[in-house]
Amino acid sequence: PMSALRSITALVLLTVVSNVGLAQEQQDLKSLQGVWEVAKMVKRGKELSPKDLEGITMEFSKEKLTLVDRGNKRTFTIKIDPTKKPKTIDVTADDGPFKGKTVPSIYRIDGDTVTLCTPHDRNTVRPYAFESLDDREASRILYTLRRAKK
Repeated sequence: PMSALRSITALVLLTVVSNVGLAQEQQDLKSLQGVWEVAKMVKRGKELSPKDLEGITMEFSKEKLTLVDRGNKRTFTIKIDPTKKPKTIDVTADDGPFKGKTVPSIYRIDGDTVTLCTPHDRNTVRPYAFESLDDREASRILYTLRRAKK
């Protein structure tokens, strides 16, 4: 009877923990929904000028991300895990030359600001910090997104 009780307790705890993770995932997905302007972008440790960022938007719609860069549109499927520290987002290209390729990234939501950090160049390792390095092996892009005004 004691081992059965332990099994039931473990099962209940596992269910509660996975439900909390799922609720957190749903909340973060909901927070991401909508159009975001790229307010700041740091590539290989160098910040791009505001002029270079004009017209670049990211739109989250359910588990899809559409990147619009001066009329060019690319779509991605996203998978987030808000239980990880930092929170993780896997971005998989739905089209274009990188179709099917997944970029393991991290994200942070702070009200109407989202920070994304993605590996860049030949780097395929998920970043562990929100920083862009000028290092070919650990090259990263750091994006600061602001919710677009309606």
